[in-house]
Amino acid sequence: MNQRLLLTVVTVVSTVVGTPSISRAQAVNEPLINSQRSFEKETLTEKNNGSNTVVTKVYAHKLADRQAATLYVRNIPVFTFLSSVPAASSKSAVKANSSYSDPVEKANLVAAKINDLVNNKADASKITVSWSGTTQSKSGAKTVDERYAIKVDGSELVEINSDTRLPDATKNLRQDALQATNRLRRLVGKASPLKTIAGLPTELTKPKKQAVKIKKTTANKHHTKQWRKRRRVAARGGRRFRGIASFYGAYFAGRKTASGERFNPSKMTAAHKTLPFGTRVRVTNMRNGRSVVVRINDRGPFIRGRVIDLSRGAAGVIGMIGRGIAPVRVEVLGR
Repeated sequence: MNQRLLLTVVTVVSTVVGTPSISRAQAVNEPLINSQRSFEKETLTEKNNGSNTVVTKVYAHKLADRQAATLYVRNIPVFTFLSSVPAASSKSAVKANSSYSDPVEKANLVAAKINDLVNNKADASKITVSWSGTTQSKSGAKTVDERYAIKVDGSELVEINSDTRLPDATKNLRQDALQATNRLRRLVGKASPLKTIAGLPTELTKPKKQAVKIKKTTANKHHTKQWRKRRRVAARGGRRFRGIASFYGAYFAGRKTASGERFNPSKMTAAHKTLPFGTRVRVTNMRNGRSVVVRINDRGPFIRGRVIDLSRGAAGVIGMIGRGIAPVRVEVLGR
């Protein structure tokens, strides 16, 4: 009798104690199963994307009081997209503005098109730029709404306007549009640069012709001598100047520089417009104080506001690869 009672008590206790153990095991294993499914999904996505070459990336940031997104192609900034309303605006203001769109979404759409061009080995010479703005006459005066469409084989890729511009935008939207097009032609398929924009109205072409005439009349022998003198002085040590630095990377590896030397992205070299080849300069990043000594072996950059074009190796030393450009101080050390 006592044995039967003892056996019954042991059975009841075992049942009560064992039940929470099973519940705890289920609670621990369930997240592991979900995590495994998530990992399998991510792995599958990577495999699907792995069949195509991705040459673009998008960097979201703020510019003044507006949301912005910069699109990089082969690690070189090509376009910066801006939101139509300030970043601090309320959601109701965003909904009220029908022209508003997310700059990151814009950048991703253009990035997808560029990746398709590269994967389909599209002819980069078919990337063109044309005028898409409007001109209006009010009270005898003409106003111009500047817009430029970059197209691929006749199909619009992106529009250059006040909300879409170069990361290093100038005050000349026409120059920015031509520069962005030529940069894209070079990065997609090494196509030769364009010199003009198709369909420009006469209001924009006339000032350009007048500027060229003025420049030609001021050029003389004295001007040439002064330029040569400045170049000789620039080669001497001790000269300092400031500006914006950029870099060019592995995409141009092995190509001949202006000095005839083959470009090596890992070497400490740089391009400058006038300094003699072989001149050594110290470049200091004004954002972080890091500096590097490089040797001039190429010509450039040919973009307004930029003073030097570094190799990728030199750009990495001073920590400017992430943004693509940086304010720098350049000190000429001599040859």
